[in-house]
Amino acid sequence: MFKLRTNWYRRAANDGGFVSHNDIEDRHHQQMMQMLNIAPRPNGPDFQITEKPYSNQIIISAWMNGQAVGGCCLQKTSQGMMVHSLYTDPRYRRQGVGQKVLEYVKSKYGKLVASIENDNQTSSNLFGRSGFSPTQYDPLKELGIGVPAAYTNYQNF
Repeated sequence: MFKLRTNWYRRAANDGGFVSHNDIEDRHHQQMMQMLNIAPRPNGPDFQITEKPYSNQIIISAWMNGQAVGGCCLQKTSQGMMVHSLYTDPRYRRQGVGQKVLEYVKSKYGKLVASIENDNQTSSNLFGRSGFSPTQYDPLKELGIGVPAAYTNYQNF
């Protein structure tokens, strides 16, 4: 599974190094762009979404002019597909990329769950606008993903 940035930060800090916020964001961007480029690159200048199974996940990638601009990973849980690592390249934020990715995933996979860091208001707002509501179900716990941050869990059903 692609590591969550909080896990990368914890690992880097445990190695004795100081990790700045910019270091975390740069590493996260590199990791996400590597992940998004796993899905097939479409031909054509229009906005397109492609997907590809990868290990126990599905990589969803959004493309503009042949360049990966955003996407997410999906992983199966007992309550539906878990959306994680939703990402938009900073140069394409506030242009509806995340919304289009969530709409695509909802239309194709139906029941979805997500865990969002409590301090990530932008993602919480996006999921709320996309029809998700808080739930007690914890997909991270089910999948055995231990994270140190506080999360709110969401579902769209």
